[in-house]
Amino acid sequence: MTESPQAKFPLTAKSHPANVTSKKQILSAPSDEHLGEAYFFLGEMKFRQNRLEEAAAALEKTVSLFPAKYDARFALARIYMNLNKVREAEEQVKQLEGVHLERSRQMILAGLKKSIANLKARSGNIIQ
Repeated sequence: MTESPQAKFPLTAKSHPANVTSKKQILSAPSDEHLGEAYFFLGEMKFRQNRLEEAAAALEKTVSLFPAKYDARFALARIYMNLNKVREAEEQVKQLEGVHLERSRQMILAGLKKSIANLKARSGNIIQ
């Protein structure tokens, strides 16, 4: 059975009908779905420009809107690893472990966990 859009993307306080004051506001306000995707693509763009802190900020906004978005959490974990922020990378992995993933993504996640363990070992467990 397919999950309804309302269940997948619940209303936020900003988009709740009681907080909308005009038809113009309804038509001009971007949905959380669109904002989440925009932040995700912004994060990818900033990553490609090697602007890792900005990429991380954009992806943090994505996962705040879509906590179960695998691609955003995975990318965020990889960026945190590049920034030597091992604890933050581990937190993203922990969040992904709570999500039902297909087998191929489980294998990718296992590889990411191994990479984090290697990074910790190389850094002598000196982490931020």
